[in-house]
Amino acid sequence: MKKGVLPLLLFSFLFAATINVPADSSTIQAGINGASNGDTVLVAAGTYVENINYSGKNIVVGSLYLTTQDTSYISSTIIDGDSSGSIVVFESFEDSTAVLNGFTFQDIIFNSGDGPQTIININESSPKIINNRFDNFYLFQGVESAVIYCENSNSLIMNNEFTNGSVGNGYVLGGFILSKNSNVTIKNNRIENGYVGFAEPSGYIVSVNSDNIIESNVIINPSMGYCVICAAISILDGSNCILRNNFIFQAYGDGYGAVVASESQYVSHNNTFVSNSVGYANLSSDGIVSNDIIYGSSNTVYLDESSTIQVSYSDIEGGWEGEGNIDADPLFCDLDSGDYTLAKNSPCVGTGENNANMGAFGVGCEEILSIQNEVIPTSFTLHQNYPNPFNPVTTLRYELPEQSHVTIVIFDMLGRTVRQLINTTQEAGYKSIIWNATNDYGKLASAGVYLYQIKAGEFVQTKKMVLLK
Repeated sequence: MKKGVLPLLLFSFLFAATINVPADSSTIQAGINGASNGDTVLVAAGTYVENINYSGKNIVVGSLYLTTQDTSYISSTIIDGDSSGSIVVFESFEDSTAVLNGFTFQDIIFNSGDGPQTIININESSPKIINNRFDNFYLFQGVESAVIYCENSNSLIMNNEFTNGSVGNGYVLGGFILSKNSNVTIKNNRIENGYVGFAEPSGYIVSVNSDNIIESNVIINPSMGYCVICAAISILDGSNCILRNNFIFQAYGDGYGAVVASESQYVSHNNTFVSNSVGYANLSSDGIVSNDIIYGSSNTVYLDESSTIQVSYSDIEGGWEGEGNIDADPLFCDLDSGDYTLAKNSPCVGTGENNANMGAFGVGCEEILSIQNEVIPTSFTLHQNYPNPFNPVTTLRYELPEQSHVTIVIFDMLGRTVRQLINTTQEAGYKSIIWNATNDYGKLASAGVYLYQIKAGEFVQTKKMVLLK
């Protein structure tokens, strides 16, 4: 360290200031403009209609959650841009001491323009984006559009929530978290009930020529439409990513499902993928997988002719060649309530690499009976959904006495298709599938009466269910 640098750093730390908004500065941007490196801009609850730029300041901008750890301040401190561009911008070489912490961005609609449409735009900078919420957003028609866009960045994107969002019509690239030419850590984020479509390629977490760590994220009900290369996690164009401890549930649509890699490499460890159209799809790519659980998927692994995958010590429904691999009911504690921890007698407990557990979650309940140990059903049956009425999730149970090609479709009372849940061949057994009240485009269905129909071989049966407001 150069002479005089340490005293300067100590001086900056000791004399760091807190600027209160609106008490000291009327707007967030005014607070940033008046701040110096090391300062904190502390924002009171309220709605702030402005676009902000850190302007090269290595400062912390946070809600009162920063000082109280009260999560109510996250939802009550809203930054609402004026629809003129990205709401938060880092583009002046801000480093990891620049932080955005504890805000909500909601009801954001970008519906015009050909350039990137982003809520948070990070370029040539590496800030921390932590503890923020993004709700009810729609990014429409921009090239390389994303909720959080990172280019040439080493950012940390952690503990953020994304709900009821849509990134569509992007034409070229689109995603919720999109990293390009970067080395980003994407950790502990939750994405629920989203939609990506028309952007090619696209996904919910997207890496483009990036070496990212993608860890402990939860992605639930990601819907994809009108795209060929898209998935919950998309690894593209020379990326080399590490995936660990992620959970992806019910990724369906025109894309590949949980993970797609195109001309890239990845290492996957201790992930749990449940009820997705595809577990892994490799397109001119190579994957190394260990300690993973892929259960209830229409297709566990898809490889084109120029791809490879090495799978070991994993629970792969349908089986997969490799050391330590099994094909068994993982015995999740409570599928109906979304508890994907493992029962004590799960075949995934202690059977992973180096006697570790498989999957993203540990042991969460006592021993339970495996469905695989029960008697095979003697007849085709479609049970009444449970709960009924419901809001917004219900479980459809059915029984197959023999291997059959199964389709399960949700219709409205006019006979129009709302959602196709299953279209695949299944082995005999006791089965279930969850419907989260979304249609084929990821949009929530209206309250009312719906029909659900199973076709399995020659067997056809239809029942009614009620979706409440």
